[in-house]
Amino acid sequence: FSLEKTSDVTVEIHDQLGKKVSEMSMASLPQGENKIDISTAGLSNGIYFVKLSDGIRSKMIKVAITH
Repeated sequence: FSLEKTSDVTVEIHDQLGKKVSEMSMASLPQGENKIDISTAGLSNGIYFVKLSDGIRSKMIKVAITH
């Protein structure tokens, strides 16, 4: 994902029903393209939605988790 400026980013994982099942904060990620690793430990196989937010903008992506 890309940031317009250095920002603190919050990552939330939601299940298919919209329930938040995980959240983590990433402090001060730099401007430009960034890549993060998200632990799926403790999550069952299935479809989830990952929300990335920098406090101004947010983006939600659909992911399939298979172990």
